[in-house]
Amino acid sequence: MTYYFESGWSYAFKPIFIRNNRRYELKELPCTTSECLVRILREPPDELVQFLEVWDYWYQKYQKKPTLRFPYTVSFIQAIPEWIIRKGELYGFYDYFFMNEHAFELTKYLIKRFSDGCKRLGAKPLVLILNGPYQLNHIRDTGKRWDRPLLMFLADSNVPFVDSTQFIMDKYISKNGFDSLGKPQGHFNADGNRLIAEALVAYFVNQNESMVPQKNISMDRP
Repeated sequence: MTYYFESGWSYAFKPIFIRNNRRYELKELPCTTSECLVRILREPPDELVQFLEVWDYWYQKYQKKPTLRFPYTVSFIQAIPEWIIRKGELYGFYDYFFMNEHAFELTKYLIKRFSDGCKRLGAKPLVLILNGPYQLNHIRDTGKRWDRPLLMFLADSNVPFVDSTQFIMDKYISKNGFDSLGKPQGHFNADGNRLIAEALVAYFVNQNESMVPQKNISMDRP
């Protein structure tokens, strides 16, 4: 049922970059107050809908859904192919990192934008690589990582990154795979988040940049 009742995020306030003449342009948000957000969610203005129809991937995807109508059994059957794809994405069987041909190019642009911005501020950029518990099981079983092109790009661009995926796979051993690190929807639970934190601590310790005294750092699970 959630497949048919999730339109709220279609108008979510999120940065949208559009590509124009090989250059990315950041579009301004339609408004910046909670009152405006409520008003737009209730009755989206025509110009916003037209913009989303042209530029927003998720809005376009939502518009292609079959209509939920009587007889409802038919609607549920129509939703099965998409449900299978979503389950496959959740469990790492399909590429959920880059949803279309433009996604990877935009990702590279955003990383470069972030890195350049950090340098202008006198800060050091750091990218954290995450794969959920179900994806970790798939990587363990097949050896295939959908994010490998991203790892190669980061290395070639000399952008520092923490590969929490490899850290967890090297450190955490369980007969049940990585399911015990996650919640039903695929997010990490407290144990999984702790391993992510350990991966970050290990990076800073190795880089001699941690502000936490090393004697207080425990890398062992209780």
